[in-house]
Amino acid sequence: MFREAQPRNESNQSQLRPDILLVEDEDGFRLLVQQFLESAGYAVHSEPDGKAALRYLERVSPKLIVTDLFMPDANGIELMTWLCRARLEIGVVAMCGATAEERELFEAMACDLGAHAMLHKPFGLTDLLMAVYGAIGSPISAVA
Repeated sequence: MFREAQPRNESNQSQLRPDILLVEDEDGFRLLVQQFLESAGYAVHSEPDGKAALRYLERVSPKLIVTDLFMPDANGIELMTWLCRARLEIGVVAMCGATAEERELFEAMACDLGAHAMLHKPFGLTDLLMAVYGAIGSPISAVA
């Protein structure tokens, strides 16, 4: 279903590399989260689903991916599985709107696939900021 990761030209990435790739299918929520993270000082690129994110990741390697788990056209679990298979060392913060019964299962899956944090919707923006900060540090250290 997914192609293997291709070698990237790292020399051009340092100037173009965003701190965060945001993957969220709900347009309004994606815009809100992107604007919030940008206002906190992070460079953010967003995609509406996992399939578009995978195409983007063939060209650019961000420091962190913030992804919804439930999306059309390749969900967050498929995206994280691809990252593991490609052996790309990119941090992940997973977001999920699962029911209380499903939360434990999805949290375990996300952790098994290397997620640094799991946020259950609805969550506070400060919770998101703390998860991002815990994964890649402050925007100033993300630039280094």
